[in-house]
Amino acid sequence: MADSDIGAAVPVSCSGRRYTVGILPAVDTTIKVDAVVRDRLATIARERGMTVRDLVAELSNGTPTAAELRERAASAARYLRSRIGVDLDGDDVRAGEDFWRDVESGAVPSTLDPAGSDEPRA
Repeated sequence: MADSDIGAAVPVSCSGRRYTVGILPAVDTTIKVDAVVRDRLATIARERGMTVRDLVAELSNGTPTAAELRERAASAARYLRSRIGVDLDGDDVRAGEDFWRDVESGAVPSTLDPAGSDEPRA
């Protein structure tokens, strides 16, 4: 059985006839982590009223892969281009990343900081 067969209907033959029988359950596996990590996951899961299994699934499903992040960025660029007529270049993307990095760190982005501007204050 291939990984792609997990959760799929299974064709079987009986007396020369072909049938589809049920759905295979998902196959459990073990992830080896050190005891400190295991205990922390158990604490977080308990606080959220869920199992460690569900917590790990939530983390896995809620964390985009590098390919998914690239697709999101490409989709956003397509949207800006088609709806607003803006085509971002590499400098624009870097400026946006710098802006959000500043916001996340609690700093005032340089583009919003009047002290860092050559413009006179009103």
